[in-house]
Amino acid sequence: MLEPRAKRPRYTRGLLWDDDDDTLSATAQWSLTATPVPSVPQEEYENQAAVETITSYPHLFKIVTPIKVDRFQSLLAEHTNPALVESVCYSLRNGFWPQANTHHQTYPITWDNSQRPVKSNAEWDFIESQISKEVATGKYSEDFGPDLLPGMYCSPIHTVPKPGTDSLRLINDQSDGEFSPNSMISREDIAGTCMDGIKSLGASLRAFRRKHGDDIELIMHKSDVQGAYRNIPMAPMWQLKQAVAFENRKHIDHCNCFGCRGSYYVYLAFISLVCWIARYMKGIEDLKCYIDDNCSFARLGDVKYYPKYRR
Repeated sequence: MLEPRAKRPRYTRGLLWDDDDDTLSATAQWSLTATPVPSVPQEEYENQAAVETITSYPHLFKIVTPIKVDRFQSLLAEHTNPALVESVCYSLRNGFWPQANTHHQTYPITWDNSQRPVKSNAEWDFIESQISKEVATGKYSEDFGPDLLPGMYCSPIHTVPKPGTDSLRLINDQSDGEFSPNSMISREDIAGTCMDGIKSLGASLRAFRRKHGDDIELIMHKSDVQGAYRNIPMAPMWQLKQAVAFENRKHIDHCNCFGCRGSYYVYLAFISLVCWIARYMKGIEDLKCYIDDNCSFARLGDVKYYPKYRR
């Protein structure tokens, strides 16, 4: 089987299928063999400035998530990788660590690299509105003034358009500058993450047709996880490294954010277990996950009204 695969033309981009292709979501499969997600390394607590700031200003550092962790953990009782499950549930309760080494012995104790001009009035209005929204939902701390506290790092923020819309998305540029937060995260440490693409979806569609024939009409469906990354809490020791500044105000970002090199690794650790639950505990077959989009297919007309969840 290996020789024919090796001879496939590069222009096919892997989009050739065999009847024995695995239909299980690659995202769900990742959870079966992934190593446990790390908690904050012990050496990070040797950073006395960071420890003292968190201890002295506990109101600035919170664990914020809408995820019902006890229920989530109970649905994973039969998962075959209990070490991963335990580490993810611990991190949901105490905050995730994005595989970072903060180099606190050689990097500056505190670093403010937040200066970046706003490009337009529309961007200014959006950033102002977004920060107010994040503070209101508890994902940002209250404003603690113009100056950073010891141990904090602040990166510039900007906006990018959401593809196919007129909306904007707030980006924390954690790669900017010599001592950026992303320079603390090795690419090797977050390697091996995966997403479900057309290849996996095609395998499931082909398997369905082989089993049920070509006469059944199907409909595709897709859902977007609202605030996907933002639902994941980060450890207070990492929250220190993602302060946000705007108009002489500063806030601490409590949650996983766009712009961090480890963001997808952190989110994958959670969503891979969600995909496993969907398949093995809820019987939802052929669910595919691509970042914060989930898609699948069903028989035409096989629909059910799903009322909007209200907290």
